[in-house]
Order: sequence, then C-alpha cells, then structure tokens
Amino acid sequence: MVSFSQAYAATPQYQPSNTLNAPQNKTLIIGSEQDFPPFATGTTDATAGGFTVDLWKAVAAEAGLDYTIRVRPFYQILQEFKDGEINVLINLAQSDERRQFADFTASHVVVNGAIFVRKGESSVQAEHDLVDKSIIVLQSDLAHDYAVSKGWGKQLTLVNTAAEGLRLLAAGKHDAMLLSKLTGVQTLQELRLNNIKTLSEPAGFSQKFAFVVHKGQPDLLAKLNEGLAITKANGTYDLLYEKWFGVYEPKPVELRDLLKYLLPVLLLFVGIAQYSIYRRNLERKAAQKALQTSEAHLRLAQVGGSVGTWEADLIHHTQTWSENCITMLGFPALANPSWNDFIALIHPEDQQHVIDATNAHIEHGAKYDVEYRILTATGKYRWMRSAGQAEYNQAGKAITMHGIAQDVSERHQHLQHIEQLLSEQHTILENKLVGMITVKNRQVVWSNAAFASMMGYNKDEVIGASSRQFYANDEDYHAVGAAYANIEGEEIIRLQHEFVRKDGRHIWLDLRGAMLHPDRGESLWIFIDATERKLAEDEFRIAATVFESQEGMMITDANSIILRVNYAFTKITGYSAMDAVGNTPRMLSSGHHTAEFYTAMWGRIQANGFWEGEIWNRRKNGEVYPEHLTITVVKDQNGTITNYVATLTDITMSKAAAEEIQNLAFFDPLTGLPNRRLLIDRLNHALASSSRSGKQGALLFLDLDHFKMLNDSLGHDIGDLLLQQVGARLTTCVREGDTVARLGGDEFVVMLENLNEQDLDAAAQAEAIANKIIQVLNEPYLLATHEYHSTPSIGVTIFNDHHTDIEELLKQADISMYQAKKAGRNTIRFFNPQMQASISERVSLERALNKALALQQLQLHYQVQVDHLGQPTGAEALIRWQHPELGLVPPAQFIPLAEETGLILPIGQWVLESACQQIKAWQLNPQTRHLALSVNVSTKQFHQADFVALVHAAVLKNGINPMQLKLEITESMLLERVDEIILTMQALKTIGVQFSLDDFGTGYSSLQYLKRLPLHQLKIDQSFVRDIAVDVSDQAIVRTIIAMSHSLELEVIAEGVETEEQRLLLLNNNCKRYQGYLFGKPMPITQFNTSLITC
Repeated sequence: MVSFSQAYAATPQYQPSNTLNAPQNKTLIIGSEQDFPPFATGTTDATAGGFTVDLWKAVAAEAGLDYTIRVRPFYQILQEFKDGEINVLINLAQSDERRQFADFTASHVVVNGAIFVRKGESSVQAEHDLVDKSIIVLQSDLAHDYAVSKGWGKQLTLVNTAAEGLRLLAAGKHDAMLLSKLTGVQTLQELRLNNIKTLSEPAGFSQKFAFVVHKGQPDLLAKLNEGLAITKANGTYDLLYEKWFGVYEPKPVELRDLLKYLLPVLLLFVGIAQYSIYRRNLERKAAQKALQTSEAHLRLAQVGGSVGTWEADLIHHTQTWSENCITMLGFPALANPSWNDFIALIHPEDQQHVIDATNAHIEHGAKYDVEYRILTATGKYRWMRSAGQAEYNQAGKAITMHGIAQDVSERHQHLQHIEQLLSEQHTILENKLVGMITVKNRQVVWSNAAFASMMGYNKDEVIGASSRQFYANDEDYHAVGAAYANIEGEEIIRLQHEFVRKDGRHIWLDLRGAMLHPDRGESLWIFIDATERKLAEDEFRIAATVFESQEGMMITDANSIILRVNYAFTKITGYSAMDAVGNTPRMLSSGHHTAEFYTAMWGRIQANGFWEGEIWNRRKNGEVYPEHLTITVVKDQNGTITNYVATLTDITMSKAAAEEIQNLAFFDPLTGLPNRRLLIDRLNHALASSSRSGKQGALLFLDLDHFKMLNDSLGHDIGDLLLQQVGARLTTCVREGDTVARLGGDEFVVMLENLNEQDLDAAAQAEAIANKIIQVLNEPYLLATHEYHSTPSIGVTIFNDHHTDIEELLKQADISMYQAKKAGRNTIRFFNPQMQASISERVSLERALNKALALQQLQLHYQVQVDHLGQPTGAEALIRWQHPELGLVPPAQFIPLAEETGLILPIGQWVLESACQQIKAWQLNPQTRHLALSVNVSTKQFHQADFVALVHAAVLKNGINPMQLKLEITESMLLERVDEIILTMQALKTIGVQFSLDDFGTGYSSLQYLKRLPLHQLKIDQSFVRDIAVDVSDQAIVRTIIAMSHSLELEVIAEGVETEEQRLLLLNNNCKRYQGYLFGKPMPITQFNTSLITC
C-alpha cells in the first residue's frame, strides 16, 4: 500500500492564478457564413445549420443570450461585422490582422488548410508548385490572406462559396484551390466531384476557428468563453463534434472482403494471412464494439452523476473529493486535501500536463478536460479523465472550480488492444512483395504501400487516381479495360502489361484481378514485378538479331580460331565467311603495330575481360585502314574462357572528319596559325610549366598599323594576303616551342616560353624578339601586283605564375599595344601596374560620367568679363562636375574623357541649353539685360550635321537675343575641315550668334584663315598674360595680337588677368576687356548675381 504522504513527497508546488472577468448579458445579432460545411450550412437565415451554428445555440442557451442569426457570404458578414451591423461572428479563423478589430474566444475547432487539385493531370504536387499557377480562394477567407502574404495576389480567383470554387476547379479552369480540408472534403462528397483530390502535403496555414466579438466588450467575451467551457465540460461539445465531423473519419478497410479473392500466386503465406486476418478482424470488431459500449456507459455515467465529483477552493487551495473519488483511489477519506496533495498522486510524466490545462482554463477559458494516470492505494496507476469549470466573483477572479472524474483505464486497455490488432493487420497488408489495389470504375479506391512503391508514388497520390496514369500506353490500358469489363464472368484474370512509374521509368508487372464487391462494382488486383524476367526474354530475342548489325562481328574460340563472322565483317574487311572461318585474326594484321602492342592488348583482355581501342588493320585487297575494335571475353559457369567476341567499325571517314574538325576548332583557316582557343590551351600549359620551372614567359600582342586603310583602298582579298604573309614572317622570328597565333582581324599574339628567371633579363629577351619582329615586318610586301609597307604596334607583358588569369594577361598585353599606338606606332610598350591602375581609374570615371548628367551632378560656374572701367560686360560659362564621392572633378580630367567617349555631345547640348536659359533670366532684369555669355564648343559638337539647327532651336525656345550668345572655339579646331567650319560659323552668324577665338596665339594662328572666319572677338591666352609684367617676349606677343585684332576690326579680351599691374599693361596696349581672378573667380549663378550688385 502507498500512503498519501509518501505520494506527496518531492512533488512540484503550484498555485493557480485568477484572471477572468465576469460577463454581462446582451441581445445579439449573429453572423454565420453561407455554405461552408461542416461548420456552416444553409444559404438563408431560416436554413442556418452546421457545427458552429449548433455549438452557438448550446453556448447561448448556457449563457442565457437572446440572438438572431444572419446568413450571408463570408466576405459580406465580415464587412457587416466591421461596420458594426453584426455583434458576433461564430466561425472566424484567427489572424494578427483580424485581432486588430476583434477579440476572439478560445478556439472551438482547429483545422488544417489543404490544397485541392484535379486528379492525374495537375502539375501541382506541393505548395511550392503554386507559383505562377491559377488559384481559387474564398473571398476574405484566411486562405485568401495567406495567398496574398505569399505574393500570389495576382494569381487569385475569388469566389463566395466552397462549392462554387470546387466546381470551377473540376471544370479545369484553374490549377488549385486553397480551402479548409474538412470543408473541401464535405463539399466534394455533396457535389459528387470525383476528379478532385487533396494533396498529402497540407497547405502552409491552419485555421483556429472561434467566436468573435467587437473590441472593448470583455463581459460578452467572458460570457461566451464560459458557455464554451460548460458545453465542453458537460459533453455537449463532444456530441456535436461527433455529429458533424465524425462522418469524415476514414473508414477501416473490410479486410475479410478485401482478401477473400487473394490468389494462389500469393503462395502459402497469403492463405495463412486470409485466416489470420479473418480471425483478427472479428477480434477487432468485438473490441471496437466493447469500446463503444464502454464509452456509452461513461457518457451515461456523466449524465446520471454516477462518477466521482470534486470541488477546489481556489482561494484557500483546498479540495473536496466525493466518496466515489475516494473509492476509486482506495485511500481513506481525507480532510480538505490540498492542490499539491492531488498533484502528488499524478504520474510524474502527466503532472505538468494537468498544471498547464488548469492554468489555461482559469486564465484563458480553455476547455478543462484532461486524462492522466493517478496513483491508487495498490501502488498502481489508473487512467482518469477529469473535466471541470471555474467560477468567478464580480471582480473577475476565479474563486472555485468544480468538476467530475472518471476512471477510463478500461478504455485505454481497449485502445491498446485495437492498436495491436491494427498493427498486425497493417503488417500483412503493407507487405513489400505484392502490390494490391481495389478499383471501381477504373479509379483506385484503396492501395497498399507495396503497389505505391512499385509505381514510385506515396499512397495518398495513388488513392483516388485514375488507373490510366500507371499504364505505359493506351494499348495496354485498353487491353486491361477489355478484361475489366468482363471481370464478373471470370473467376480470375491473369495478364502482363507495361506500366510507367512516376519518375518515368517503365516496368513490367504480372497482374491478377477478381471481383471483390459485385454490388458496389469493386474489384481487387494484385501486382508482381516481372521486369527482370521480361528484360531477360527481350534480351534473348534481341541477341538473335544483334549479330547481323551494322558493325562487323567476329567470334572465335578460346584458341582464337574464327568460328563465325557476320555480313558487316565481310563488307569492311573484304573477307567472306568462307575465307575467315577456321583462320585466326592475324589474317587482318597491318604490320603497323609492334609485338609489345599486342602483348599489352592481350594482357588487358585477360585481366579485365575486354579491350577497346583504335587499331590499324589490312583489308583483303591490301589497303590499310583505321578501325575501332572491341574484344570481349565469354566465360562459362566455371569462369573458364570459352570464346572471344570482337566488334569492329571502319573509322576511316570519321577519323578524317575528326582531323578536319580539329583543324577548324584550333587553327585559323586563313593563316594556318593557332586560333584563340588553342592559344589559351597552350597558355594554360605554359603558366603551369612556368610555375614549376621558375622560368618566365611573355605575351606579345601585335596589331598592324593602318590595316583598315589597306582593306578600304585595295580590298579584303589584298588584306588577306598581307595577313598570310605576316603570319609566315612571325613564325620565322620565334624559337621552337614558342607559339604564334591569330586572334582575328589584324591581331596576332606571340607567346614566348622558357625566358630567364629574372624579370629584367626576361623582359630584355622579349624585347629582343619584339625588335626582330618589327624589323622583319617593316620589310616591304608584294601583295599581288602591289608593293606595300606595313608596321606593327606591339604590347608586351611578362608572366610566371599559374594562378594568373589568362584573360587578364591578354588584357594587359592589349593595353600595352594601345600604349604603343599612342606613342606613335611601329614601336613596343611593356605593361606595368601603374598603367593598369590608370586605365581602371579612367574606366570608373567614364562610368560615373555616364550618370553625371542624369543625376544632375554637372553645374555651370560663371566668371565675369569686364571693360576698362571695371563694369561687367558678360561672363564665360565654365562646366564643373560635383561628384558625391570624388568631390569636385577638374574639367581637365573629365572633358578629354567626354571627348573620347562621345559624351561631349549630350554634355555640350546641356551647357548650350543652360546658357540660353541664363541669358533669358538676365534679359528680364534691367541691370543684367546687356550681359553676353560665352560658351565653349568642342570640335565634335561643331562637326554635328545639325549643330546650327540645335543652336537655333535653343535660341528660339528661350526667346533670347542671339547676339548675347557667344560661342568660343579653339585654334585646334581649324586643323581640318576648315571650309565646313567656316560655313557653319557663317550660318550661325546669320542667326546673330557671335564667335570668340579662344587661346589665341597657342595653336594654328594662320592669318589666311583668320580673315575668313566670321569672328567677333579674339581671346589672348592666359599663358601670355601670366608673365607679361616680367617677360618682354610675352609683352611683344600680346602687343602683336592686340594690333592684329584692331587691324581686323575684332574685339580683343585677355584672360587670366590676376594683378593690377597686368591690367595696366594690357590697358596701355589698348586692350580694354579682361577676364581673370582680379575681377572674380568662377562661381555658381547665385553668387555671381550677388557679385554683380556690388560691382
């Protein structure tokens, strides 16, 4: 016997908490969803039904609530609830978004979401397959919210009811539907839609359904929670759950009927299994009946009060147990046992479960209905079920808790026995040798795991599927269909057909069929894998035809005496069967192979059982030809060699083709030199060799100077002749082991290997070879009837590390070659890291410059121009680039880059437009309307065909006086296409635009063209002004420029004036216009306009 005090020792101490508020009554309008079985059924207020409607009626009766039920589509009742027209929703799934506008009771049902698809034709096998698929959801349902959260919003089709959605899915108009699993299953049964199934993998959402009230109604919420707790404690909830959800529990397989027609092919174990299953099935049914009877008694005991009762004082933490409770435990009556006394008797593994259930009930209104093992006076544990309900005072504090206790040990014993029976039954059905299915209307009703495994599916995918998807072709499917149609008249059907697994692999199965339930049209089929036997039969049949294939075949005995040859052998070798049989394969020997070759070949044959390779043989007519030969050993059951089988193929044509392909793949067809692919391959080897030996290597990148001019003037045929002769000359300049390659066009690469280990010595060796190449390539060429002189530009880079990237090496050599061209051509330049850094910096700057205009990083600064009295006459617009990371980028750094890349055109147009806008702004102010603005124009801008039109458009668009726009050109523009420049200037002068010749005296300075140019102004370059006070030469040049300007009736202005002394010297020489730091630095327009006020 175990004493109560012994059981209490070392038990964790616990004190229940009190949190619930007391409710208040209220008349309610209830919202119920249309057509959402089994939770809500009916489409009108009068036909409202379903689990949650019945549950609500029970809860309302317990709580004494008045109500009317309103039935609407889900999205509508949800909106009416939000609008305050409905007081309570009785079936709303919980979510964070919904908790913002509603309070939820304890959950009354938790249901997993499911993915419904069409059987046999859906590409959706799991949730991740729903991307880009057409999905059906109930409008405003939790599945709707979940799909939107997954980013599938644009793929959704919204419906009002589950029936509407499932009909659309069955019609093939969409790919899947997301829905509560229970609702979907019942709706499918009601609609009798047989072509839809539920995926075995659940959807990623679950629905915790509850009653819902508006925020700020704690009394109503508490009242509903209390009503729910009562229905769960008194058994009403369980009865309603069984009524509405029990019909969807999976039905057990009627095993006696299922196995009734198992066939003799299942051998002895199947016969024994039939009897065993029959006996166990009876035992299982008896056990189930006893269980049902036991549960009925328990339910009756709850109603009649024949079980133990208990009451707990939550203030003083004491309990009162009924006499039945004491009797069930076998302990003598105790005076006011405490909570901890009770916990001490509970099995240690169940204690925390009871504590958690009690807390959840008191704090959150969760149902208190728990099962646990409790210690009796005999020292053994019994299973008890306890259900109860807390009571609260007006402050909402739980004060007492009362309930009932039942001994459910017998039910647990029944369950354990049933589980054992089901386990034995499962073992027999789920054997791994024989597949079984039951079929109705050629649709699988049930399957065991063995059949699903044979076909590569899981059981859930097989059950409900059309049997058509398992057949390899329509012919087999229809053949079995014919037998299936006559199955009632046949005792057993025996067939063999080809099937296809889920992974696409084909298998052969022996199948047997018999009628299982004639009244229901169900038949039983068993399957045995016959693939290996079928393949063996096919191989035997195929072997008979293989010998007469397109390949030559020869069979010898163990002594290499030829026993048989086929027709292809005769066609290839010229020897007939009569010639060959009785002879040995030595009759084919060409003499091209040594005795060692044949010794090694036969050694491999004896060791490995086969040999394969290329061999040279001789035909009967004496012709030697290449042959692909395979020799295979044949052994008997004892492992003794009985035969050799040789297959041979004439590869004369394919070998020639392979050589041609090799040449095309790796050599330049014009020069015969290695191409880029072969160069890279050899460069890989060279880098590895250099790393091992320590020897240096070099890449010489050659480009022919002015090759395009040759092509354009004499034609591509002559150009090709030059390329061929250059390739031939380059080959004479290098050592054996070096590589000369043509990359394409007029680009050649020379790779030098095994140079000196020291960098400088290796560079000297490479330079010597490069100089030799220049010397040889500078000699005249005779191209057809034309004598031609050509020069190369050569870039050189040194390498010695196999980790070096090949493309990087070629890039380095290419960069060096362009440096050679910049240095005047016909010369050599070596690559160095500084060169690479400079180029990389230039590339980065070019990228940034591409974005500068769009990002408004370019600005115009203005430097004032004044007359001899210091009065402003205008300004020069100077571009500035304010980069967010690089800061102020000097114009000298980015203007040449813009010129090279062509960006100068959009930048120049922006400057022109901005200048015109500023002139317009000045014209609106009487103090600045006289100011002219000078703008620098690049050569590329000036040579645009539509440059005149662009300038004219900018003038007209902004409505300015064109005479106040002054375009500054440089002397360097006059080096080429002078006549075109003069015509452009004259056209612009006709519009009224003026011109200033910038940096005068530093460039061309030809009086012949100067007098033809329609200039308005000459600008003395600052290089002459800088030292004018101390350098007599500069003084003489400045005087000459001023005198020449006056003689040509041109205005003259000096730039770079920084001192008063410079200004006075210029003034004394009759120069009356100035620009420079003495009068103002270049500055943004705001500062510039401010400075004008102070002038």
